[in-house]
Amino acid sequence: MKRSVRYLLLIIVATIIAVTNLNAQPKPPYQPKLFVGLSGGVSMSRLAYHPKVSLDSYIGYMGGIMARAEVESFAGVQLEVNYSQRGWKEYFEPDREGNPAYQMQLKWIDIPLMSNLFLRAGRFRFFLNMGPQISFMLNNQASIEGEGFNKTEIKRHNLEVKGKFGWGLVGGPGISFDMGKLGLIELEGRFNYAFNDIFSNTAKDPYDKSSEMVGTLKINYLYKF
Repeated sequence: MKRSVRYLLLIIVATIIAVTNLNAQPKPPYQPKLFVGLSGGVSMSRLAYHPKVSLDSYIGYMGGIMARAEVESFAGVQLEVNYSQRGWKEYFEPDREGNPAYQMQLKWIDIPLMSNLFLRAGRFRFFLNMGPQISFMLNNQASIEGEGFNKTEIKRHNLEVKGKFGWGLVGGPGISFDMGKLGLIELEGRFNYAFNDIFSNTAKDPYDKSSEMVGTLKINYLYKF
């Protein structure tokens, strides 16, 4: 009996030593992975004026190409080039029916560079993208269907768009499903706050702030190389 107990203790000690040595072995370096793909979705945007102006959001489309390099088992770097329709609308109070009295559409090329942090759960990933973004305005187009604007509104509508280079912060959460050899399919929500102003903001100008706020819901498809 004593001999059996002794053997059992020796086996337990040997197992503990073996597991400890195994855990002490250096893990092989993570093999980076490269994904490229497409994305598309809808955005809801408006302009943040100061002094404040009552505006309605503009709903537009966005889409682009993307590349992601996974450098760790939980993190990567993502670069995108996107086309985006943004802008804002104005209605006469209290009328919210039909076409807006004034609408501004802005067309941008956005280039975000973001960190991609993720947590795996089987074939699913929960991720967070965040980072800086620069933008280049392709064109802008205003449409006016109303009459009877007051002097302040007419002056605002006649402002010339100056800020055709944009910069700000962008980020948001998402969920990803790994389809194996077919790649990844993702649903992502994103918010972009721009630091640049659309209109001139000198002391003689009517507004000292005219920056964009944009929310986006989009679908990504990524193929692993």
